[in-house]
Amino acid sequence: MKIGIFNYTKRESPTIERVLDNLGFDVSVYDYKENHFEIMKKSNIKYWIFTGSPMDVNKDTAPQIDKRILRMEGKRVFLICYSMESILEQLGCTLVKRERNRKRVFFMDIIYQNYLTKGISSPIRAWRNHETYIPVNKLIPGVKLQSQYEGEVMTCFYMNAVMTQWHPEHCDDGKQMLINWLNR
Repeated sequence: MKIGIFNYTKRESPTIERVLDNLGFDVSVYDYKENHFEIMKKSNIKYWIFTGSPMDVNKDTAPQIDKRILRMEGKRVFLICYSMESILEQLGCTLVKRERNRKRVFFMDIIYQNYLTKGISSPIRAWRNHETYIPVNKLIPGVKLQSQYEGEVMTCFYMNAVMTQWHPEHCDDGKQMLINWLNR
């Protein structure tokens, strides 16, 4: 199975590209500066992942993800951290900023069991590195909460997208979640 990835950062390993390659998936990586909407529209790739980034999503110069990807026929997207923030803010959710919380490991409870959480036990031990987040009470109608931690949205669904504030490529439960998403 072919997966397209738009890379918004030069991350330390393990990168999501390497993790998916090790899991046996065929990965094509694109730079975030490329026109992701046009690339996705012309491609026969069904599954697309948008990575996190150390950039501040609220800066005027920060690249934003074209929200039209949420309505693309035959395409599924997985948005991680920065990418989730970009889309949810454009949809009208309020972002809150705090001092950077680097490389924090936390345990979040899964709210709903579904295809995404098959084979995963609650709580998930996860890794996050973000200073911007979306409070659960600031979600817009239509965004379905999947997991939260201390009032912050950690995983949610909207249209053809799964969004995580945490980094699934850094833990076994997250890798299982990616596999579940890709095998649906």
